[in-house]
Amino acid sequence: MMYACLLTCLIAAILRCNGSETIPFTAILAEQQQAARAFTEITQAVGATATVKPAKGGAAAYQQATFSRLNSKIKQTTTGVQIDLDDNRLLVLRNDRAEQAETGVPTYRYRGTDHRNQLVWITKNLYEETRQLLISQETGRITEIANEPQLNLTNTLVFNQQNDCYGMFDDCYPGFQLWRINKGTVKLIKEVRLKNYVVVSGG
Repeated sequence: MMYACLLTCLIAAILRCNGSETIPFTAILAEQQQAARAFTEITQAVGATATVKPAKGGAAAYQQATFSRLNSKIKQTTTGVQIDLDDNRLLVLRNDRAEQAETGVPTYRYRGTDHRNQLVWITKNLYEETRQLLISQETGRITEIANEPQLNLTNTLVFNQQNDCYGMFDDCYPGFQLWRINKGTVKLIKEVRLKNYVVVSGG
């Protein structure tokens, strides 16, 4: 009688599982294989530049530094952005009202400052695209990067994905850039193109 009861419970459990929205084993296996292929492609693309390994706890566990909005030497106005440089020069990024209507009016917006390296993040919005600029508050040097910057926890590396053009042009492969920060300047370490996968986070 006891075995009959256990068998009945087992059959009922199986029927409940079949009726619920569980993920089939084949789907889980296919997802794991795809992740392995993506990981292989990224590792091959990066090469000897860096060690690539999955983050413990996933990308959500990745810790990074942030750009601070607080900077008394930056002034955002309706006409653009003004940056007081360390050598007492004034760098002005002016919204150009003289641009042709078909290209739109470039507008500059202050996004934040990496105070450790004195890097100012500015976006330049155009008609169909947004450009990302990192400006040295010490020298005024402007570096254009591919997409929104992500800082690592020690403020020594900048990561940015390159997916925007992929959505517009068939011959533009997605990928990412990796920059090293040294004494307030940024230097491109690696630019990676991926044929089959899109990077969504530097984590």
